Amino acid sequence: GRYWFRGNEEVFQKCKDWFKNYLEITARYARDKGVTLAVETGSHSADYPGHPKELVRAVEKVKDVGITLDVGHLYLSAPEKEEAREDWIFEQIELVKDFLVSVHLHDNYGLSDDHLPPGRGKINFFPIMEALGKYYDGPIILELWDLSNPVKDVKKSIETIKEVL
Repeated sequence: GRYWFRGNEEVFQKCKDWFKNYLEITARYARDKGVTLAVETGSHSADYPGHPKELVRAVEKVKDVGITLDVGHLYLSAPEKEEAREDWIFEQIELVKDFLVSVHLHDNYGLSDDHLPPGRGKINFFPIMEALGKYYDGPIILELWDLSNPVKDVKKSIETIKEVL
């Protein structure tokens, strides 16, 4: 969820405790249903646990919970200068690799969570796909919001990914 007041450590700790409790309850239910629960990387500094380091700390404490890495969200939340964002994302993939259960792939211009087809925004997918090829062999889900021409957008996405593989 979103946590806007990170400056108050006491309140922030309560939020983290509530989140851990929620994860434990939800993970137990998912486990009983044969489902793998995953928490997605966030795109905003107020997302908790949105940053990969926070996500790892949160999920490593709860049995059978993984991480969904959202490439577009990571690009938006990268603290580095624009030209170094993909390198930072590569490092984040290394960080979460032991917990990675799914990947959401979409593009943006670095300003908002546009969910564009890969190749239509600013993200250089080459280092990202290199890291995924090295550390991950699970599903990659295209997340596209504009469904006005889905066949064209999916084809464009596949072409872009094939170019970098």
